[in-house]
Order: sequence, then C-alpha cells, then structure tokens
Amino acid sequence: MKKVLLMIPDLRGGGAERVAVNLANNIDDDSIEFTLMTLFDVGINKDRLSERVRYKYWLPFRIRGIWRVFKFISPRLLHKLIIRDKYDVEISYLEGLCTKIVSGGNASRKIAWLHCELTNNYEYFHYLYNSKDEFMKIYSSYDLIVGVSKDVIKSFEGELPEKVEKRVVHNVLDTNEIDCKANMNSNLKLNSNSVNFISVGRLTQQKGYERLIKIFGELESKYPNIHLYILGDGQLKSELNNYILTKNIHCITLLGFVDNPYSVLKEMDCFICSSLQEGYSTAVSEALYLGVPVITTNCSGAEELCSNGAGIVVDNDEIALKKGIIEYLENAGLRKSLKIAASKKKETISTNSSLNEFYDCL
Repeated sequence: MKKVLLMIPDLRGGGAERVAVNLANNIDDDSIEFTLMTLFDVGINKDRLSERVRYKYWLPFRIRGIWRVFKFISPRLLHKLIIRDKYDVEISYLEGLCTKIVSGGNASRKIAWLHCELTNNYEYFHYLYNSKDEFMKIYSSYDLIVGVSKDVIKSFEGELPEKVEKRVVHNVLDTNEIDCKANMNSNLKLNSNSVNFISVGRLTQQKGYERLIKIFGELESKYPNIHLYILGDGQLKSELNNYILTKNIHCITLLGFVDNPYSVLKEMDCFICSSLQEGYSTAVSEALYLGVPVITTNCSGAEELCSNGAGIVVDNDEIALKKGIIEYLENAGLRKSLKIAASKKKETISTNSSLNEFYDCL
C-alpha cells in the first residue's frame, strides 16, 4: 500500500483549503493510505472532513509570524520536527511554509502544488527564504510541480528549476456534496423582479470587493432592479460594510459566512468574480457546475473555466468589469446564451476526472 501525505497550513475558508478537503473526502483507491496533515488544527473546513479521512496536525492553534522562526531552520530539521513519519509520496498543497517542510524529507516522490499565479515567485516568498539560491534548491528537490491552471504554470516560467516536471491538474469539486446541498432550502427571499448577482469568497484585498461594491453603487441609480449578494467573511468585513453604509448603497447585501452556499448560489442569475488574482477559482467552478453564468476578471484560469461561452471574461480592471456587468444587464440575448452554455457546463465537470489526474501524479 502506498502511503501518501498531503500537507496544508490549515483548513480555513479559502479555496485551496476547500479543495484539499474535497480531495481527501473522495480518495477511494484501496492501494493508497492517504493522510491529510495541517500545521495548525484550525479552520471551518475541518468540519467538512469525512470521518474516514486520516487526519493529523502539528499544533492545535495558529502561531502568527512563525515564518520568522522557520526561515532560519533547515528543511530537513523542519521535516523531522513536524512530519516525523515516513511516507512514500509527500505533497505540499500550498505555497510557502509547507513547501519548505516537505522538501526536507526523503519520500520516494515529492510534489509541490501551486494554487496562485505569480510573476515573481521569489519576491513573493522572500519572507521564508534567505536567498534565491535557497529558493531554487527547495523547488529542485521536488519530483513534480503541479499548477491548478495553465496560467499558474506559465506565471512561474523562469522562476522554477527547468529540470523538474511540471503539469496542470484542475481542482477537485465534490459534486455529490454540491448536488445534495443545492437541493436544500436557502431561506433567502429573492426579489423575482431583480437581476440577482452573487460573489463568494473571503473578504480580502485579493478578491477585489472594494471595486465591485463601488461599481454596484454607481450602477444602482440607472439599474434600480439589480442586487448583489456577497457570501464570505474576512478582514475587510467592517471596512466594506462601512463603505456601503456611508455611500448609502441599497443594492448590496453582505451575507457573511454561509455554511451552505450552494442553495443560495443556484438561485442567482449571475456569478461575479472580481478578483485581482486567482489560481483556478473554486467558486467560479461551483457556479458553472450549478448552471449559473459568470462574469470574471481575466485572472488565472478564467479563460479555461469559461471556454465554452458560459462566462464573460473581462480585463482585470475596474472599468472593464463595470462594462462587462452593463453588457450583461443590457443584452437579453447575451444573458440567454450565457445561461444555455452554463447549463451545459455541468456535463464537463466531474469529480472522477479530477481525481484521476491526481492519481496520475502519484
């Protein structure tokens, strides 16, 4: 039996964390003994873990700024102190701390999983590495580097060792869970006369919610029948809420964290991804799986996800995003074609196909 370890810092509410749980819950190969490990035993996605998943953690709480210590400890010692056990395959499932830790082991196969698009990787991770030589040495120790989209792999060109194999593996969606939860009652009362938009994600700068909220505030007077629902929690919650109140915007509702976003998502007319940066948006994937058309900024993975005409991909700036939303509102024919294409997208999204890609990596 092949012993496989997948390591991620924690199981908070981000896309990578959700995908890690989706993957762990759906591993069904009897030849694999799969373990999901976190550095810190925290995060709302932990509650989604199946009871049959082998799970372990290093510390029961999160330590802020621990990278200041990790930066001066060798990968080999970090691996010995944290992972301890022996595995045949070890996977660092998110950039940063786990990549350094896993690199210090002696597993037969080591895989680094990249979830974000970067044009200058070393500059981004300077906090963890003492030099670019150290950074290159860490990634050179891996047998395979996986990106969640073509754009992610492309963005690392020139930043990663050429000799290491690289490939694209799309995120695993738990379609059984989505189908089950989508059929539940959302208890959200929508105005049938409104065009209802939704966005789902952590309330962080990366998600571009400041510009999205500003856009809807500007459009409200001309299009009084629009409404935007934002699902998610995060560090910008108070700031965004204060902006909505100060500007007297009535067409936006911050719903906070919702345990079952799918029952809400399926009722919407359109999903908006306003992100400044993504790897391969799990939220966009889920929206398309439920047949909801998408308007998205041109961040990593957007063209791949919307390749069948199920979404509008706009330049990654405020003006282009606003134009895309206006185009959707004013073009009934476009709305109809997007809906038809989105309804067909479900046929191309499969848990099994993504799992097979994962098994191939092992």
